[in-house]
Order: sequence, then C-alpha cells, then structure tokens
Amino acid sequence: MSVKVEAKNFLYIIIITVVVISTRLLIAKQLHTIYYVDSYYYMMQAIDVSKGNFVSFSRGFPFIYLLGLLIKFLSPILGPMDACKIFLITTNLLFFGAIYLVWRLMMDDTLSFFATIFSIFEISLLEYSLVPYLELFALSFAWSSLLFVFNYFKTSNLKSLLCSFVILTLSGFTRYEVFVTFGLPIFIVTLIRSFVLGKQREKKIGVIIICSSVLFMLAFWQNFMSYYFSTTRFDPFTKIFMGLRSDVITNVFNSIFAVTGMEKLDFSYMLISILSIVAMASSSLFSLSNKSFVNLKENIQTWLKEMFNDNKKTVLLMYALIVISECLVLVAYGYSYTVTDSSIKISVASLSGRRLMNIQVLLTPLSIYFLQKLYSKSKVIRVRIARARIVRVEYKMRINTGTLIIVCFFMIFLPGMLSTGIEKIITHSNTMITYRRTAEWLARNILPNQQALLPLEQIFYFYEPRLRNNTLGYGFIWKEAGVVLKADTTPEELMRVRRTLINYIMSNPNLRFLVLDWMDPIREIFKIKSNDELNIILRPVHIEKVETGSYRPQIVIYEVVGLKQKIYEVSFVGNNSKKQKISSRAFGNCTGAYFYDQEGLTIRLVDANPGSAFRIYMPLEEISAYNFTTPYSIAFSLKFKCHLHTNSRVVFTLYFDKNGDNTFDCSNDYVTSFILLPDELVTSENQPLWFSSHFEIGKLIQFAISLEAVDQLPSSELTIESLQIFTLCSHTSNP
Repeated sequence: MSVKVEAKNFLYIIIITVVVISTRLLIAKQLHTIYYVDSYYYMMQAIDVSKGNFVSFSRGFPFIYLLGLLIKFLSPILGPMDACKIFLITTNLLFFGAIYLVWRLMMDDTLSFFATIFSIFEISLLEYSLVPYLELFALSFAWSSLLFVFNYFKTSNLKSLLCSFVILTLSGFTRYEVFVTFGLPIFIVTLIRSFVLGKQREKKIGVIIICSSVLFMLAFWQNFMSYYFSTTRFDPFTKIFMGLRSDVITNVFNSIFAVTGMEKLDFSYMLISILSIVAMASSSLFSLSNKSFVNLKENIQTWLKEMFNDNKKTVLLMYALIVISECLVLVAYGYSYTVTDSSIKISVASLSGRRLMNIQVLLTPLSIYFLQKLYSKSKVIRVRIARARIVRVEYKMRINTGTLIIVCFFMIFLPGMLSTGIEKIITHSNTMITYRRTAEWLARNILPNQQALLPLEQIFYFYEPRLRNNTLGYGFIWKEAGVVLKADTTPEELMRVRRTLINYIMSNPNLRFLVLDWMDPIREIFKIKSNDELNIILRPVHIEKVETGSYRPQIVIYEVVGLKQKIYEVSFVGNNSKKQKISSRAFGNCTGAYFYDQEGLTIRLVDANPGSAFRIYMPLEEISAYNFTTPYSIAFSLKFKCHLHTNSRVVFTLYFDKNGDNTFDCSNDYVTSFILLPDELVTSENQPLWFSSHFEIGKLIQFAISLEAVDQLPSSELTIESLQIFTLCSHTSNP
C-alpha cells in the first residue's frame, strides 16, 4: 500500500513539473521584454555580480547573488536573459513543489495535487512567473522552510529547525515582509509548542528560540525600519493599524478572490471559498460542542498538549496564522495616503499581483476541498456495450464524483485564467518596448561628448550598456536639492528640485537630452505650475508610445535649448525712457491706463465688461537690426508683479513683419499670442516669467501686453519690471 501511495505521489509530482514547465515556456514565447521597473534593477545587479563586482547586502541580495552566479556559470553557452529564464523556471518548480508537499500534510494527495494545478494557473502567479522579481523567489524559500519546521515537529531533529531558520532568513532578506507573514507564525507556534509539551529539551529549545529571535531583531531592526521609513513615513505596524478601515478591508477582500480576471467567475470562486470556510468552521464548532466546556477550560493545558501532539493540527494552526498575517500585510498595502496641513487623507489603492500571489495560493485549497466534499463517496458507473446484438459486454468503472466535479471546475476556470494571464503579460511586456526603442534612439543620436539625464536608468543600461558612459539618472538632482520623495513631499520641496534641475541644465553645456517617462518620480516637478526657464529650454524631439489597452505608456525625449544671444533688454524700474515709445488702446466698455513709477510700468484695467480689454504696444526697433535666419526660436523673460482679479487674464501678443516693410499690417503680416490666467502666472520668488515661440518666417517688430476681462471685472493691475528677449539654439551647438 505504501508503495502504491509513493508511486501516485511521484506521478503527481511529474505531472506538476510538466504543467509548470509547459506553461512557463508558453509565457516565455510571449515576452518581448522584461517588464516592471525593479526587474531591470535586480537584473543589472545580477549581471554585475556575474562580472565579479560587489553588490551591497541590501534587500534582495540572496536573489541577486544566486542569479548572478547562475549567469556566470552559464555565460559560455547562454546569455543573461536565457540564464534568467532558467533560474525563474527553477524557482517556479521549487515553489509549486513546496506548496504541494505542504498541502499533503493537511489533506490527501489528490486534493493537494488539484490545488497545486489550480494555483499554477492563477493570474498573479502567471504574471510574475518569468519576471526577475523578488516575490516568487522569496515565497519559494518561505514555503520550503515550512517543510523543515514540520519535519522538526515530527522528528524533533534540531537540524531541521536550523535549516528552516537559514532558509527563512534568506527568504526574509529577499522580501522583508516574509519575516511577518511566515517568520512570526513559525516563531509563535514553535515557541508555544516547546513549552506546552513540557519536556525539558523542548523548553530549552524555546529559550534558544526567544534569545535568537531577540538578537536577530536587534541586529537588523535599524535596517528594516530605515527601509520602510525611506518608502513611507510610517513603520509597518503603524501602517497596518492605519489601514484597519471598512473600505480598505473590503478592497483587500475583493482583491484576494480576483483570481481569474473575469467578474462572474471571481464571484463564483469567492462563494465556493466562503462556503468551504463555513463548512470547516461548522465542523470544528460541532466537534467542540461534544466536549464539556468546563472541562476544556479547566484542562486547557491538556487540550493544548493534545493539539500540539497532533502534527496535522499543529500544521493547520500555523497555516491559519500565516493566512491572518498575510491579510494584515495586505491591509498595509491596500491604501494610499496624502499628508496635507498635518492631516492624513487615506484612499483605497489597488493591490498588484505580486502582493496577492501568496494569499491566493494560501486560500486555493479551500475551493478544492469544498468541491471534493460535495460528493466524497465513490459511485459505480456502468457502461454497457452491445456488439452485433449477440455478445453483450459490461464494463464497470469506479469514479470519485467529487474528483469529477473538480475536473469540471477546472475546465470552466483554467482556460480563462490562462488566456487572461497571458494577455496581461503581453500588455506589460509591450509597455516596456517604449524603453527599448528610446534607448536605441538615444544611443544613435547622442555624441560621445554629450550627456543625457535618464529616468530609471537601469532599464536603458540593460538595452544599451554604452549609455553608461554619457548618461546620468535623476537621483542626484533630488539628493543635491536635499529632498526625499515621500507621500508628504511638499510643493515647496518639489520647486526646490525643479530649480536645482534648471541650474544644472544651465551650467552644463554638454547636456543635450532629458528623457521623461510616465513612471519616474521626476515627472512630479514637471507637473508644477511655474513659468520659469524649464518651459523654454526643453524642446521635444522624439516621442515613443505604445497603445496597449488601458495603458498609455509614453516616453518623451527633450533636447536642451540654450540662450544663444540677448537681442532686447529693457528695465522699467525708475526709468521713463521708454514712455514715449509705448502706445495703448482700449477695447470694449472699460477704463484702462498705464503709467510709470519706481516699481515699473503698470497696466491697470477697471470697471470692465466681459470681453473688453486694455492693451499697450511696445515697438522693438532694436531687434530690427538683428539678422534672423528663419526658422528661428526666441524666448521672453518678463519680471513682473500683479494684482489680478480671477475674472481677468493676461495676453502677450507678438507682431511679425512678414512682407519685410518694417511695419505691421493686419492684412499682410501676422500675430501669435500667449494667454495666461491668474493661476497660471506662477513663478518662484524673485524669478521672471519665461515663455518661448518658434517662427518659420517674419521678423519680430512689436510686442503687446493686454489685460482682458473674461467676466465682469472691478479691477486688475500688472506691473512690468523688466523684459528680455533671447534667441535660442541647441544647448550643445556653437553660438
């Protein structure tokens, strides 16, 4: 009988291996690129390790070093990407092998087999199966550590406990959350078991566990806290308690059972799992009701001994604690927050597949258990076949109808799960094509003596290693500005980063390109409303984008444009020399005026009806002597003060001499305008307003400033302190 069982288990393991390898090879054919940003970071570090370079022992180092060693070992015959795929497929085999062996300790072999097959097709595991990410590697080691712990419970072999500790430590240093989701339940159950069983040897082991755990936490507590405080402003326990809200918990609950990507099937799966939980809870309560509650209370020590002497019950207890710990960790990731005016605003956030994969695997046996229990008894199915109406042959076949229901369940769920998973993989893979194409374009167009600033530079270096020589990441800009991007980073801090970036651009003549994508935090400083030089010294020269369903990934390459020559400058502060050269005109029903004082040239509009305006004209005779080579670009730097009503707007108008007669004619020449509302006239303190324009033909001969009423306007005022006009050129070209 034992031989038969072992043979069946061996067959199940072979089938699991074949299914894992075949599905992962199918996924490998769909991959055009590695997706997810952190994957490139880990991959590049592993490649550095394979070259003999030292990588700091930070989060993820077990994964990085093992992958790097495999890349080095296979380098004579395979490239880094192929070696990475072999490493990840091996990780998949270790993970699914471990969960199958753990589940065998809780239920029969067939149910464990079906649960493992179902988990292989879960979308979160398909999505991250061939991505060099930390989660699957960490979980494969964590589940493996459970096997050694359970073996220790069975044999009391300290070597098994030591192996479990080593493997769990490697898993925890890959993903710190493992110390909470797996380490804490293992610690609690092992410790209680050591003291409850009452044996002197177990008690000593309990003391050793306590001392070792305390020393371990003291040694690495600072590392853990610094990691979490660098990504959020809270420690993990505070973040969990902050998320204990009904909306966050509901979001986590719904996300846990989203295993198929199809709403109706997900609801069915959730219903089956809940019914399974109810059935098991009812069975446990019925079992307890048969015992005397008074005796149980009085003899709780005996009850605990009975439970911990039963290895299966001990395994189930630890498994339940792992599920609870995992749910609490998900609560910490199930919301986002912003800090405004010393208050915290919490909003529900979607959970990524890498966060959900473990809890979904943990709950997989529930649905399989319930389906099998629907009809757990074997029934005889008779098949009769008549041949030539003379000979009648009767076949008898014994089938477990619960198993038949599970097979039908698989036929409904698995095809949709596989297709949805592959579709998500293709979508994510396509989004990263933009990085590969951008890296290739940049490598072709940047010269050896030129520089570029890159977001997520590790991705670019992966596709074009030569870009390492003349590119930099944006990280040093944040560091130089003394700002750390957090949930409570203030607009003032972002403005400081923006000003630091501008200063770096203006002081580095070799900087030619800035690359901006849709994911890097540097984009935050481009969202700020600020009419400074950054608006005129960057010109888009190349855009990469891919349409992938709901995703709209886009990367823009900007060329740095320099201020080539100042062609006009005037200061109005305490200076009346320009007074005679300015004319004005009112439009509509309003009262307008302009005047000079020590503050500068002031334009005022009062009692204005909607649509009315007051405009001043400034002839630019000095510019007429400049020899424009068309097409050309010019930039305007305007220093001002304003007291604008919300119903007003400012319009800057440029007049061009198209026919070359040095005068403006509405029928023969043309104009272009810039319209700014009061909330758009934003500059840093003591910084001028900048705007620019590109022209194909014509010479700039006149500049006008208007105050206009978009609705009934009581009063608005704009004071011009100075005006400068520059021609623009490529930052790296010769003036």
